[in-house]
Amino acid sequence: MRGRKAILRPPGPKIVTILSDLLAEHPHIVIEAAGHGGLREHGEALRAGVDLFPISIGALADRTLLEALLDAARVGDARIKIVSGAIGALDALVHAVLGICYWCWR
Repeated sequence: MRGRKAILRPPGPKIVTILSDLLAEHPHIVIEAAGHGGLREHGEALRAGVDLFPISIGALADRTLLEALLDAARVGDARIKIVSGAIGALDALVHAVLGICYWCWR
């Protein structure tokens, strides 16, 4: 690799932007931090049986999106685990690691 620098990635979870790439990783949970559009797209992971931690919970004010997510969760027998705001996002990461859920929709 003369003249090119290798890109070193720190250890940790793989970050993906395409739903098919996400599902190919066979995740147990998805922590959505991509904004309302990301929640619309990646929320379909619920249908594949993957639990979802949406950080963009303001998007759930859209009744159509909320119903679609709840339907996908029912079909996939998955859970939507609600956290709130930026501090909630930190809590979600901790809870994901520890396997703790204080508030779930099923």
